[in-house]
Amino acid sequence: PTTTTPAPTTIPPTPTTTTPVPITTTSAPTTISTTSRETDVGYLLTEISYIWTEVTLILSNGANVIQNTRISAANLRITLPSAIVNKKLASSFLTVRSGWLKFLRSGYGRCFWGVGKTKANIIGRSRESFYSCTLPITTSTNQLLISVAQNITAFNEATNKARVKANSCSDVLNSTSFRTCLAEAQNLYSSMAKIGADVNVLREQWQNITLSLSTCVGRAENTGDTLMEAYNTQIRACVRPSPLAELINIPVVSTTIKS
Repeated sequence: PTTTTPAPTTIPPTPTTTTPVPITTTSAPTTISTTSRETDVGYLLTEISYIWTEVTLILSNGANVIQNTRISAANLRITLPSAIVNKKLASSFLTVRSGWLKFLRSGYGRCFWGVGKTKANIIGRSRESFYSCTLPITTSTNQLLISVAQNITAFNEATNKARVKANSCSDVLNSTSFRTCLAEAQNLYSSMAKIGADVNVLREQWQNITLSLSTCVGRAENTGDTLMEAYNTQIRACVRPSPLAELINIPVVSTTIKS
């Protein structure tokens, strides 16, 4: 019998593939020191407090100045025209009165008639001059008071936001996060500075309003002076035929009326 020996079967080995495990290296977060945090936050809070004190003081003083200007304008409309005549031109009218008595019997007393009416006319004209001059001031002071109130509200809100944000940064330990937090707080501080710049513009406006009121006082005084001088000229012309005409001199007293 023939024996057939089968050829040996060779099974190739199964390849083994080894995938390396990725190694992830995590760096420890950088922590900012407590001293650095307190220093940076403390400096910013100091700056916030400084600008808050400065701008708040300006706004407070401005509100008082504007309010006083408005009240002064209203009061002066009533008192100033009479004060101009009764104080500034008092000696002029006294001289007119004396002249009327002096020339009464000579026939030239008629030149001094209507002293009371003239006095009332000068008061009225001075009042008209002052009133028309101060009307824009009244409108401006009302608008400025509204603007000041709005700026006070906006500035206080901006200050509170900046302080809250700056204080919150004290608890941030991560260096990068802390810098981000501090930058946000500094932006809020910048918004405070922007309002402060707007307030300085307002301050120029209310200072100009105060100067305008002084100008109106001067205008009313000039109106009284001009009318009184015209009256003086009229009287001198009336008594010109008299040999005593050259002795008549009705002075226009220049006395500054304080507002």
